Amino acid sequence: AGEFGAAIGYGEDLVYKVEGGRRIPRPEFLDRADEILHAGGKLAAMKRDVAEVRYPKKVRDLAKMEAKAVEMEAYHHHNINGLLQTEEHMRALFASWLPAYSADDTERMVAA
Repeated sequence: AGEFGAAIGYGEDLVYKVEGGRRIPRPEFLDRADEILHAGGKLAAMKRDVAEVRYPKKVRDLAKMEAKAVEMEAYHHHNINGLLQTEEHMRALFASWLPAYSADDTERMVAA
């Protein structure tokens, strides 16, 4: 561990902790280890998985749902979207949403 740690620029103690699963390696650690061990990108490829285990399971599950989300609606207590709005107001609301709607989509929704 001492020789390996010196080769990748990290202390022996940290290498022991990573090897024993008591410490999660940083992306730079994986990159350097991959290079020194001639792993052909196999260690560096673990960066995404390692980044996920940094957080508790319930936070990881939330992050997965958030990553899949295409659009999130927001509650506006002072806006009632639909028939009670003027066309101009609806266009302004749709224009401010992210991701942005195309002009055709906006017109279709205002007409609806």
